Amino acid sequence: MPSKSGCKEEDKIVKTALFSYAESKEYFAYICRADFMPGSGDFEDEDAIANDKECSCFEIRLENIPGAKDCLASAGFAESLEQAIRKVESLAGFVKWL
Repeated sequence: MPSKSGCKEEDKIVKTALFSYAESKEYFAYICRADFMPGSGDFEDEDAIANDKECSCFEIRLENIPGAKDCLASAGFAESLEQAIRKVESLAGFVKWL
């Protein structure tokens, strides 16, 4: 069952970041442990990229800016925590890690 962060209870939240939208609305991003990384699904990609895989990885989840705190969207996956951190820090509106 998803938690407030959008991560399933069995998936641990590793880091939480604070974001600002137009300097008037704050929202959160979460890096969660995951055990599944979706592939691109594109038949023109190599199998390693195109196919889903079961692995230890990290998903970035973004809080819904307009309001509903339990409505989150995936902002992608990363194979390592360091890669996930870099992705979050490169997103527009990043303020700081909590």
